[in-house]
Amino acid sequence: MSTVSALQSFFPGDLRVTQTQMPMTFEIPKDELTAKRSSFVEVLNEAIDETNNAELESETLMADLLLGKDVDIHSIQIAGAKLDTMVTMASTVMTKLTTAYQTLMNMQV
Repeated sequence: MSTVSALQSFFPGDLRVTQTQMPMTFEIPKDELTAKRSSFVEVLNEAIDETNNAELESETLMADLLLGKDVDIHSIQIAGAKLDTMVTMASTVMTKLTTAYQTLMNMQV
């Protein structure tokens, strides 16, 4: 009769260690580093797209509720809170960027 440990009950399957030594370096290989690197503009555009998608989702859920469709009120509240957080974050980032730009422009060279 085999016994099952508490860890195996949460993670069924083979739990054997396959690699016995830690890697000697923690540096990311050059090809992976360039693949993961993205420009600041790309990051900003992705954040703006995510904010727009959150706004569309919130508006769609609210419109469905107003049209009498079966919509969970909690999902509307969650979508609204998510949108509020994203808009606040975008506003804060814009303020910080503007302040940084003004600081750079006022520097004596």
